Amino acid sequence: MTSAGPAPPQPPARRPVAALRHLCAAALLLAGAAQAQSTQVLLVNAGQTDVAVQRPDQSIQVDIAPGARALARLYRIQWLLLGQQALRYDTTAIQRRAGAGRRLVIQVGGQGALYLLPRAAVGKSLRPPRQPRGFPVRPTRSVDLT
Repeated sequence: MTSAGPAPPQPPARRPVAALRHLCAAALLLAGAAQAQSTQVLLVNAGQTDVAVQRPDQSIQVDIAPGARALARLYRIQWLLLGQQALRYDTTAIQRRAGAGRRLVIQVGGQGALYLLPRAAVGKSLRPPRQPRGFPVRPTRSVDLT
């Protein structure tokens, strides 16, 4: 009497479905992480009204008075509240420029445009210098809050 031993285990029939679920979950996590990427900048308010910087959950992370400056975290899709207007920005150009850990100085102009300033200009009342490619960053959407 010969014994062939136990039969090799068979893979579960649902294994490809489970693998697909894991891939989908990983893709969603990566997409969420990409949306949550942010860059810390020094924001200078050159306008006549307060600038409120929103977080992705719509809470206010910082409120900057006219003529003041503050550190703020800008997300790829960013909303700023200027007086009675909510302005939406795509800050991809800012995030690209901030690579290698450099902290940028960004001036919020009266019309909501975001200008790149040299670090030496902090605290001085200057017109924004000639802007590099991708700047100034202008709002992609404006909502009147009145």
